[in-house]
Amino acid sequence: MSNTKLEIESLIPAFRAVLMEETLRHRNSGGAGSVVAFEKSISEHQRRYAVKLDGIRSRLSDSDDAVRDLADNAEQQIGVVAAEAIERAKAAGKVEIA
Repeated sequence: MSNTKLEIESLIPAFRAVLMEETLRHRNSGGAGSVVAFEKSISEHQRRYAVKLDGIRSRLSDSDDAVRDLADNAEQQIGVVAAEAIERAKAAGKVEIA
């Protein structure tokens, strides 16, 4: 497997680890402000990962469609994980470990 594929595949568990760190950081804060701060933090991390994936895509040749699809899928998965975590926090009114 190429280094680029490994790099892309490592981003999803890395994002999950960041999500857990942010959850732990914000869960003890309490209140609606905690949820807003959590959402802001997670959205910023999601943007940071999108930039990483854009950088990877920019290095790919036109014939690397499978790797480009892998990057697209990783970005989509990260988006779903982020959205679920934010929605869960909003619904609960606080940040909790899922």
